[in-house]
Amino acid sequence: MAFPLAFLFAGLEIFLCLWGSWQVWRARLKRKITLLLLLLLFNFALVGRTLLVAVGIHGQRMAVGLGETYLAFGIAIGLWLLLRAQRNQTLTRSLLLVIPWLFLVAGLAIFQARFPEVIWRRGIYLLPRQALPALGAFLGWLFLAMGMVIFALRQARQIHQPMHRARFAYWAIILLLFALDGLNTFVWSLPNIHPWRSGMIWTLVYLFTHHRVRPLRKVLRTGLIYLSTFLLLVLLYILSSLASERLFGQRAGYDPRWSGGVIALGLALLFTPLLNQIEKQINRWLRIQTPDISRIVQLYSQNISTILEMQRLAQVAVALIMETAGLAHGFFFLVERTEEKERPSFRLRAVRYPGERQIRQLELPEDHPIVTFFLSRAQPLLQYDLDLLPEFRSLSPLESEWFGALRAEVYVPVFSRGNWIGLFAFGPRLNQQPFSEEDLALLTSLAQQTAIAIENARLVEDLVRLNRELRQTASALEKAQREVERLDRTRADFISIASHELRTPLTVIRGYVEMLLEKEDLDPEIRTFLKGMHESTLRMYNIVESMFAITQLTHQLSPIQSESVDVGALVQEAALQLTSRLAQRSLTLSIEIPPLPFIYGDRTLLSKVFFQLLENGIKFTPDGGRLHVRGQLQRPSQEFPQGAIELIFSDTGVGVAPSEREAIFTKFYKSGDLNRHSTSKVRFMGGGTGLGLALCKAVIEAHQGRIWVESPGYDEVHFPGSHFHVLLPLRLPGGEKTIRMASAVRQKYP
Repeated sequence: MAFPLAFLFAGLEIFLCLWGSWQVWRARLKRKITLLLLLLLFNFALVGRTLLVAVGIHGQRMAVGLGETYLAFGIAIGLWLLLRAQRNQTLTRSLLLVIPWLFLVAGLAIFQARFPEVIWRRGIYLLPRQALPALGAFLGWLFLAMGMVIFALRQARQIHQPMHRARFAYWAIILLLFALDGLNTFVWSLPNIHPWRSGMIWTLVYLFTHHRVRPLRKVLRTGLIYLSTFLLLVLLYILSSLASERLFGQRAGYDPRWSGGVIALGLALLFTPLLNQIEKQINRWLRIQTPDISRIVQLYSQNISTILEMQRLAQVAVALIMETAGLAHGFFFLVERTEEKERPSFRLRAVRYPGERQIRQLELPEDHPIVTFFLSRAQPLLQYDLDLLPEFRSLSPLESEWFGALRAEVYVPVFSRGNWIGLFAFGPRLNQQPFSEEDLALLTSLAQQTAIAIENARLVEDLVRLNRELRQTASALEKAQREVERLDRTRADFISIASHELRTPLTVIRGYVEMLLEKEDLDPEIRTFLKGMHESTLRMYNIVESMFAITQLTHQLSPIQSESVDVGALVQEAALQLTSRLAQRSLTLSIEIPPLPFIYGDRTLLSKVFFQLLENGIKFTPDGGRLHVRGQLQRPSQEFPQGAIELIFSDTGVGVAPSEREAIFTKFYKSGDLNRHSTSKVRFMGGGTGLGLALCKAVIEAHQGRIWVESPGYDEVHFPGSHFHVLLPLRLPGGEKTIRMASAVRQKYP
């Protein structure tokens, strides 16, 4: 019966290897081709073992024993290569220690006929020449076994990450089963039954097909819980059956089957509470603590909910999570989505607190495997995953160095309304145990509770930053305003001094020139020169007068001389002074002013305003264009309680750009191309000093009125024109109860 049982074990081993090969292929592990070939080597070796079992059934026990030795040597070779491949050792270097033994075994098999029939004999023990290759295989097995133990011990001392240690711990079980299988093959010589080899193959399949393996401590805990529960239930069942037999066995109609069913039903009801009690007791023995996640999350939320400062929030959150989960160290990063480059990316910015080391920012593109992992799964990422999973092989050396410098074991994302806003990075646990699913679930719950506090802190941080920027802007504006006021005062002082100092010599020059022009016997050529001097003097005098008037009105250095004024008559007087210019340019001017009330104002200053507005229209209207002045009465309003008179000066000229509608009323402002500037009073687009409209604004505002311009825009081709509006308030002089009405003005020039 031993040989069919051995055949069954061999078939089970082959099935496990074939299934493991398929799982390795699906798992896409690193060096998967190497691992797959090595597992296939196991398959072929175990197929040979099946044949040996079949030979053993037919009675050739010697051949079976030698074959088992060769198979043990083959398994040692495969296990050696698998162990080194697991630790990222190259296949070439691993084969350097295997090939000499393969050549030794092959050489002994080829040349064994040259050896004597019996190589060695002592008493009943002998070494036939047929066993020489098997002896070489045994020595190779022993050498590789010692090599695997030494290599495993060295690697165990170099592994610091708990997840890697938990994974490498399975190799201790594999090597133990390998040693037991060797003892079974070479010492115990059980008849072709190898349960250790089946366990070793199953452990290898589990190790290569599971990325995150369960720590042996938890496997032991689970096994102890269920084994203890099972044994206790069996004991209770036996004791209950014996008690039932003693109490009710002598009664008529007693059926042990009914008694057993009732006992089984009672034990089924006791199973869950019994399992829970045994689990608590074993956790106490193994010093395993099961945290109350709901209670921890509640306390955590209460501690961070009132923190509105980002730096303080990060410090408290990291400290609380480290204390709760028993972690060595931790960091918090704000995640900011950026659109600065061609493709979106996520910038990780560390929120540092005093005493923490500097951590540079890291920017990851949207299609980066780490970003894709967090956005698609929204679950923690282990450093163990970064080291082993194939999707993270594309990390650049700079990124690998950044993550390695953190010395973190787990990265927990923080999401708010589907947006990735933060990242926790935590170091290993203080008890050096790997992170379990329960630990990761706890960290995820705490991270999500942090999301609300982060959003609140971000809002406060944005408000503080905005407030700081507003204060800086206000301070800059205040400084600029003071500078503008200083420059304006300086300019006004200059204009005032210059105009005051120029008025006297210009008056003298003008007087002497006019006296010379009055002489009848003056030479005609000299008269021509004097007329030119007179015109230039008058022009300069008008400029000085405008500068002086603007300064006086702007700084309220002298009050306006108010009297009753007929605005229609003033517009008509200004038009009469410009008839010659209208004729030279073939322009037409029409005035339509209905009967309007007299206003109370300065006649001289208002005359200058109307003259300037008409002159401005002539300058910027092309030849053959039209100018139009109309007036109307405005009803009383909040701005003008007693009503107002509105005069509209329209033209068909080049118009005014929207961006210049306010600027043209500032002093010395010139629109258009300054290279085309001309001082001509008649020429189209002829420039001036830039004081005309500024004087108009100063005069109108001194009368508590308002002036503005409306225009579709500036266009030297289609000439959209412009409309200058002047509003002058109506006021009753002291003692008067009625307002005088002026006559209508309807006139066309020339």
